[in-house]
Amino acid sequence: MGQKLVAFYQKAKEIAGPKGKIELIKLVGLAESQAEAMPDSPELIAKFEQALKQIKK
Repeated sequence: MGQKLVAFYQKAKEIAGPKGKIELIKLVGLAESQAEAMPDSPELIAKFEQALKQIKK
């Protein structure tokens, strides 16, 4: 569970370093450990993709 979601945290870190990961947490409202326990639902994946787009700006 949550494998796709957890990958977003790594992508955010690659894009903007530790601050990117923190920003992702703020935008999605979930810590990495919480996301790991959640299902990779289409709704959550979409939410994470939107957050990642904001971090890339």
